[in-house]
Amino acid sequence: MPSFVLVLIIAVLASGCASLTRDGSLATTLIRSNPPGAAIFVDGEKVGQTPELVEIARGRNPRFELDSSAGREEYILPTRYRWGASFASGFIFAIVYAPIAWAIDFLTGTAWDIRESDPIALKLSKYDLEHPKAVRNPPDAVIAPPRSASMTMSDDGGHALEKAIPKVRPYDQTLAAFLDHDYEYGSKDLNARRRLLKSLNTDLVYESYIEGDETGLVLISEIHEVRGVGITPGPTVRISRDKQGPRVFGVGFGLQPWWSRILPNTVGVDFAEEKLNFDLGGKNYEMQPVYGDEWWALGLRYASALNISSSPDRRRAFGSRWEFSAVPTFRFSRRTVKVVGMPPISGQFIEAQPEFTRWSIGGGYGLEIGYLVGRHFLYFDLIPVFQWSRIYWRQNGQDRDASRTAVNVRTELGYNYIFNSNWMLQGFIRSPGENTELWQDAFKSKFNDATVPTTVSNIITGVSVGYRFDTDRYQAETH
Repeated sequence: MPSFVLVLIIAVLASGCASLTRDGSLATTLIRSNPPGAAIFVDGEKVGQTPELVEIARGRNPRFELDSSAGREEYILPTRYRWGASFASGFIFAIVYAPIAWAIDFLTGTAWDIRESDPIALKLSKYDLEHPKAVRNPPDAVIAPPRSASMTMSDDGGHALEKAIPKVRPYDQTLAAFLDHDYEYGSKDLNARRRLLKSLNTDLVYESYIEGDETGLVLISEIHEVRGVGITPGPTVRISRDKQGPRVFGVGFGLQPWWSRILPNTVGVDFAEEKLNFDLGGKNYEMQPVYGDEWWALGLRYASALNISSSPDRRRAFGSRWEFSAVPTFRFSRRTVKVVGMPPISGQFIEAQPEFTRWSIGGGYGLEIGYLVGRHFLYFDLIPVFQWSRIYWRQNGQDRDASRTAVNVRTELGYNYIFNSNWMLQGFIRSPGENTELWQDAFKSKFNDATVPTTVSNIITGVSVGYRFDTDRYQAETH
């Protein structure tokens, strides 16, 4: 558990300092000239010809050079202070850490962002006139994931848009790059957008959104010039639900995306370590897991539980990155544990490490607070859970058991990495809430009235492989 918490803390702190990553130390900016075709030099090295996306080290006065008929001339790009990426992030995430972050940003120059600049008027050099910039004909084009309330709708819309465009890279070929770079349609962070488009080495990007009108859903697209500022209308695609496609009850029948999260949509298998502890006579003791020799018991050593829950299903585009949702949970688990280190009981012969087998089934609804960035989702759950548990043990050569129902509160801090609209990997620290009264019944029966734990706690750390079911499929018609 401590190592997982440390990783989360480091990730949060790192996000508060603009200079800790390559993305923070370099800015990708568009350099244009009038006329176009002037050679661009950064730190004495030719990096292309205008118009071009160029990476330049951040600073108060970032410089570059352009070749012209009068020779190589130096220019300074306009900048502005990065209030969000430098000042606010460092202050919000750690007040003690903030002055260090600000100092690093100022010393390295990463406290500054490059502003957009107008084309630079010049006369091209003789060499540039004789060696014009190569232009692709037809231009290379890619499709950004359409804005949508559903990943499935977004991807189906992207595939439909691909069919409507004569010359474009396959949507699935570039989708991963857009997701990995947290591409947000209409984002004010032009630096991040342009870094991605530079890495794709493309000329045009089709950006689109899906919205409802009086007759249903429609995808509206625009064509953005990567090395320019031109925007032209793109194809319009009518979207409708595929009646033959998959459907989860309730989704697609008028529920809004926020409310649809109350419906379970993800099944996961937990690979986790469970720490059961109990307090007895003011001391804490541990219950260690026991694994049998059967094939299924060995499997349970790694796959500890079946977990049914809800996962966010939308392409970030509308509103905040923050998610506030009512989410479901359902968990089934089986564990055999042995009590370690408990002192001998006077007047009784008890095995050195008595064993118990606990079955548990629980489910409920509660609050989830999450932060969604591209493929990454960091969340905290606080969920009341109605839980039924039964404990089995051997006593005097006979099988004994005790069972109870209770309402506990499950807390969970976790992180989801979303591979695609279906598969995801989750890391978590979970406190599922343990039925202390049930354990008291078991201890009282197996030992005596004096050997009763005052509290029983349970902490689960691990990873889960989850599959999210498609709620709907969509078909499209180009207009």
